[in-house]
Amino acid sequence: MKHYFTAASLVFILLSWVAVIAMNSFITQEPERIAVMKVKDNDQDKLKRVPVRSTASLTDQKLINWLEKTIPTCFSFTVVNITSKSEYCSSNYFQTSAARAYRNNYVNELEPLLTSKGANIYVGLPYSPIIMSSPSREEKRFYYVVYAQTISSLVERKTTSPSSRGITLWIAPQKHAKNPNQFTIIGIRM
Repeated sequence: MKHYFTAASLVFILLSWVAVIAMNSFITQEPERIAVMKVKDNDQDKLKRVPVRSTASLTDQKLINWLEKTIPTCFSFTVVNITSKSEYCSSNYFQTSAARAYRNNYVNELEPLLTSKGANIYVGLPYSPIIMSSPSREEKRFYYVVYAQTISSLVERKTTSPSSRGITLWIAPQKHAKNPNQFTIIGIRM
């Protein structure tokens, strides 16, 4: 009798695990989205069901808007926040190799300059970034190439030194990016 209850409880536990796994996969899957459109076919109104993309619609304008916020955020520093801000931007907006290039070619050059002079650097975009190429399935290119002209001001105690720099960014739209805008910088050239 004792073995019967042990076997029954083991079967119950296994069935519970199967049920939990089945429910988990059902609950975590993305919902099916369908748009309903009214279409005229031979002078008759008909309803047509069209599947809708499950992820957010990523347009060129959304990329431009994202860059207009991200570039001033990730390229403007003070003496106090250069380390924390560059680490935050590296982890949230850049892929690993691009983050390394960003830190080595930009942040590590600026840090000694800012600390020795007690200065801050502020970066802005005088013009909207230019999309040089968009993702293309035919060419098997799943990223944007964007050029942005930046204006920066190195602000010291008594002087301000303006400068200009062009940045080329390779940006991949990614469903599971670390930021809510679903873009990740996968390459950078300054």
